[in-house]
Amino acid sequence: MKIELDSQDSSINTIKSYSSDGVMIKNTLYKGNIIVSPSLIIEDWKAEDINNIDLDHLNVIFETQPELVLFGTGNNLIFPQNDILDSIRLRRIGVEVMDTGAACRAYNFIAAEGRLVTAILFKPEN
Repeated sequence: MKIELDSQDSSINTIKSYSSDGVMIKNTLYKGNIIVSPSLIIEDWKAEDINNIDLDHLNVIFETQPELVLFGTGNNLIFPQNDILDSIRLRRIGVEVMDTGAACRAYNFIAAEGRLVTAILFKPEN
């Protein structure tokens, strides 16, 4: 699905579209699970799905120093384990869980506001 914003800051990573093929950021298609923040893209994140995230996977997210973390969990809403969510919250970082499409739209909106947001996006399946 294509995502359009009225005004875009070309200096930040903006999601143009998402599908079962991957996520298009600026003019690059990322085919695997990714992490995106306004200034950073991490391809091929080691967590294969939402159910196998462990605390070590979160270190790279904490390095981005977000005020909010969005989990895009594919086609369906699947919550990470409580210890993962608690680890984020204990650092006084907000966290939201939604399907990947909603996470892409929310990320663009929040990033366009100039806020420090990091999205963990799991690729939607066909």
